[in-house]
Amino acid sequence: MAEIQTDEKNAGGVRLTFSGDLSVVEIGQIYEQLKTVKRDASQYRVVVNKVENLDLSFFQLLYAFLLEVKNDEIHLTWDLPDESKRIMAESGLQSIFNQWTTN
Repeated sequence: MAEIQTDEKNAGGVRLTFSGDLSVVEIGQIYEQLKTVKRDASQYRVVVNKVENLDLSFFQLLYAFLLEVKNDEIHLTWDLPDESKRIMAESGLQSIFNQWTTN
């Protein structure tokens, strides 16, 4: 599930919260939600927590989105189960996401 909201504390910013099932089963719905996010926000805060299920499709979609917005003010916060951390590390995506990770 993705929750998308304008960040009232930072005018023009967007906060994206991803939780629950972040697997290929739900990736189409998450993609449709991401299509509604404005691409010219002043900053993006992305929080991934309370994950029940996650696979590489979510990491790939998130990475594509972050490349598309091309913003210097992207901040990622992760709270992942050990299995999801392992998937991220073994796929090589952890080093890519580190440029935006704030926790």
